[in-house]
Amino acid sequence: MHREHYWVGFNLVKGIGPSRLRALWVYFDHDMEAAWNAAPQELLSAGLGDQALNTFLKFRKEPNLDPIFDKIQRAHAHVCTLDDDEYPTLLRELPDGPPLLYIRGRIFPEDDLALAMVGTRKATTYGLEIARRIATAMAHAGVTVVSGLARGLDTVSHEAALAAGGRTIAVMGNGIDQLYPSENRALATKIIDEGLGAIVTEYPPGTPPLAENFPARNRIISGLSLGVLIVEAPKSSGALLTAQSALDQGREVFAIPGNITSPNSEGTNSLIQDGAKLVMRPEDILEELNVSRYTLQTKQAVKSIVPDSPEEVRLLEIIALEPVHLDDISIQSGLPIHQVASMMTVMELKGLVQAVGAMMFQMSPNVDLDSFNDSLGAE
Repeated sequence: MHREHYWVGFNLVKGIGPSRLRALWVYFDHDMEAAWNAAPQELLSAGLGDQALNTFLKFRKEPNLDPIFDKIQRAHAHVCTLDDDEYPTLLRELPDGPPLLYIRGRIFPEDDLALAMVGTRKATTYGLEIARRIATAMAHAGVTVVSGLARGLDTVSHEAALAAGGRTIAVMGNGIDQLYPSENRALATKIIDEGLGAIVTEYPPGTPPLAENFPARNRIISGLSLGVLIVEAPKSSGALLTAQSALDQGREVFAIPGNITSPNSEGTNSLIQDGAKLVMRPEDILEELNVSRYTLQTKQAVKSIVPDSPEEVRLLEIIALEPVHLDDISIQSGLPIHQVASMMTVMELKGLVQAVGAMMFQMSPNVDLDSFNDSLGAE
């Protein structure tokens, strides 16, 4: 058998999880062939329990691995183990890191500069827009965005990183031969086909997306990253498990503050109360992670748009966080409805605002209010 076959073979044995497989690797001095062929007493000494040992000995007699490797090949995937240079540095340092990964696409050394972005599947417009802005800024700063390919905030984070020309890694809780959820197959394919990231899992082909797989999946999301940003999450959100994994691994935890009356912000606001770093702008993350590449040059690459007048700034501040109806903009600004309508039309042509529904407007992500305010201060 090839070296990879021994790793995958152990991965298929019930009762030999990540910790035991890593222990075998260490005990047998990184020689998985020796571990595979070892005597029962040696395997017990290496950390296998009686039940796992008996299961393995039965499996070892007739290990038909061809169907598994056929699935890996059909998925255009490959196996990456602790023996491989491609294995992510940040995962390697974790005692409970996955000893092997199934990967579609490629992971590069520069992906060590990564931020995980996670949150609720039922995100609000506010949460989705914030995720889009943060992921875009991370991409322009050369930071890889890591998430879980789930609906909602995960999806937007991956998509925004790709749209900005950045890299992104999606970590699944199922086999590499199936993409879950099904509506994100096109997104996953785009990540791979454009060479801008990877799809990753520790589960062998054929593993369905069972609920019990996702807490373990979350430790890989945080483990691949220098820090984890929780964008929007209720108290019962699985994203909070990722935050806990980050804390356990010594990673930074960031959170976006939200409306105190919104259930979707209960989790993030509680994280901030407990000591997570409050994030109001991308620089809050980049500075904490010591990302020096976020310079004036990278800001200019975003093609920031600066408003032309205090009146435009006044309207933009009203719609900065979420879409607002034209009538409400008029009420909050104190300007006549016809003047607001006219200004919105002009501002949309200039790229300052986006129409997002019937008479609803939001600020475009590339607007730079700070530059306008700085210019006033210089006068």
